[in-house]
Amino acid sequence: MHEGPDIGSDWQSAGFPADREELLDFLLDAPLGVFRSSLDGRLLWANRTLARMFGVESPTRAITAYHDLTSQLYQDPADRERLIAMLLEHGVVNRFVTPVRLQDGRGGIVSIHARLLRDASGAAVGLIGVVEDITDQERERSIARLDEARMEALVRLQGMRDASPADLADFALSQAVTLTRSRAGCLATSEPGTGRASLRCL
Repeated sequence: MHEGPDIGSDWQSAGFPADREELLDFLLDAPLGVFRSSLDGRLLWANRTLARMFGVESPTRAITAYHDLTSQLYQDPADRERLIAMLLEHGVVNRFVTPVRLQDGRGGIVSIHARLLRDASGAAVGLIGVVEDITDQERERSIARLDEARMEALVRLQGMRDASPADLADFALSQAVTLTRSRAGCLATSEPGTGRASLRCL
């Protein structure tokens, strides 16, 4: 039977911390958020980067503040349920992107890379992982997509030279609702010459 490499000896020969305290110091100051949590949503361990990311002053405060990640952190609690289901099925999940609600009131978007933890009997007991704050990147992508959609709308509008005023108004209203991500919208128009006003709504 093939045996894997001696990870411990490789770790030490590569110059990584050999003792627990050095390793913990390394993880505490890692540039990405590092965490361990229970399956039911309790935050059990966090590094300093994760605490700052979540809007609290220390890892201890983060652990105290987050006793139910599903309802406290995730803007959509179903996202954590989906993450846990994926971990139970695959063992590892990479680049799980989800919007979060932070302790200081801000909203953010994070990318989670997590691994399922099991006890000696094989039962799932929690997860460990890394969190990356991608809020700025996602906002930049959203702005770029919006600019692209606006340009596409202008191109389509230029091709509607022979359209009736009513068709132009309907197009303008539909694009305004789409581009602003609104659920509904209304547009007031008036007919040239008569001044008769009308209201269109979606």
